[in-house]
Order: sequence, then C-alpha cells, then structure tokens
Amino acid sequence: MGHIASWFGGGNVSAFVDRARKKAAAGKLEDATKIVERGLERFPDSASLLDLRLSLKLARAHKTMRRLEDRIAR
Repeated sequence: MGHIASWFGGGNVSAFVDRARKKAAAGKLEDATKIVERGLERFPDSASLLDLRLSLKLARAHKTMRRLEDRIAR
C-alpha cells in the first residue's frame, strides 16, 4: 500500500497537485494524469487540478506532435 499511497494518498488538493507535478517533471505524463484524475474524483471543482489536467493534455499533445514531426522528417 505504500506505493499506492504515494500516488493517490493525501487528503488535500495540494498533495495531488504536488505529486502530479513531480511525475510530469519526470516525464511520466500518464502517471501524472492518473493522479490528477483521482484528485478530481475527490475535489471535482478544484481549479488547480483542472488547470493541471489541461496542462497535461497539452503536454501529451506536444509530445505526440514532436513524435510525428520526427517521423515526417525521417
């Protein structure tokens, strides 16, 4: 449970945001997204989680665009 708690534990919005940002900074966008979605289950009106979800969607889209650009260039 220690590993799961490190992802999803915590009783406030800040804990979810902090964990998700750390995952995103490490390049683990899917993990960060899971954390944000779990946070939104508990705090559906959280502006910071909603903003972070949008930022993660943009980051994933950017990553996909870079990958496609590389394929086109090759």
